[in-house]
Amino acid sequence: MRNNTLGTTTASLCLVLAAVLATGCGDDTSGSETPDAAAPADAPQAADAAAPADADTKLDAAPRQQPLEAAQALWDAAALSHYQFTYQRSCLCLPEFTNPTRIEVEDGTITSAFDQVAMVDREPENYHSVEQLFDVIQDAIDEDADRITVTYDDTQGFPTDIFIDYSLGTADEEFSVTVKDLRTVE
Repeated sequence: MRNNTLGTTTASLCLVLAAVLATGCGDDTSGSETPDAAAPADAPQAADAAAPADADTKLDAAPRQQPLEAAQALWDAAALSHYQFTYQRSCLCLPEFTNPTRIEVEDGTITSAFDQVAMVDREPENYHSVEQLFDVIQDAIDEDADRITVTYDDTQGFPTDIFIDYSLGTADEEFSVTVKDLRTVE
């Protein structure tokens, strides 16, 4: 019985974390991206910044906002209405939330989520489309998270690696998402 209670509690915590991420609630966000030395001059660059030691001092949002806006412009220009990608979350969650999952999106809505390890369909609402990932990053900027690290695809602008830690002093609320193998669906 105890193992079932622990599993239920852990699953509940993961669902709460997923809900918080989906709604953009959190503490603070700080922009952190590492520029790719081989990236074209107009490609969105990454910026790394941690919150200042004095909690009353806020970081300027511009170094975080500009790469996001440039990446969104590339994504909008790509005009992908039907696409697939592999989504992998890293957090203090059950494997069903962290396994690589193939996501299909049509017109901004996730139409399927297939767990590539367990080989089962998952609930699409537990994942993010590229458009929703831009919203997660924007929410982290707006909430002035302590750390955010984002790397964007040089040609299509979608985020390929995201790390957000809303509060450096709080354990286990940070998370990361990796997006790879994005391709259009005909």
